[in-house]
Amino acid sequence: MKVYVNDKELREYFAGLAQLLRRSKPDEQPCEAEAGNGKTIRHLLREELYSPEFACFLQRALANSCSPFRQVLRCYLEQEVEIGTNAGAITGLLQKVGQDYVKIEESSGTHVYLPVDKIVSIQAG
Repeated sequence: MKVYVNDKELREYFAGLAQLLRRSKPDEQPCEAEAGNGKTIRHLLREELYSPEFACFLQRALANSCSPFRQVLRCYLEQEVEIGTNAGAITGLLQKVGQDYVKIEESSGTHVYLPVDKIVSIQAG
């Protein structure tokens, strides 16, 4: 999976991690606050990685990313397509490419919503 992120946010995040790592060198004395709670670098990293701020950072990065496969699917909008899945093929008019699904109208008029991650192939019908 590719994640596209804002360079500034990524630099700030890794600068924060570097700051945590610098404070945990064995030859350095921890600051007063760290000495009192006895946190190790592992605990500090876990706190950072499981923090709500980091979760928001990842959600924004994923929301702004657009997979190359979704871009290919968009090229087939309003065209007859055959989409292959592990369960079989679906043929119809590709009506919508959502964030994580596609909407296909079959010749019978039935609308099929298919998760993008279940698609293994696509070709013009």
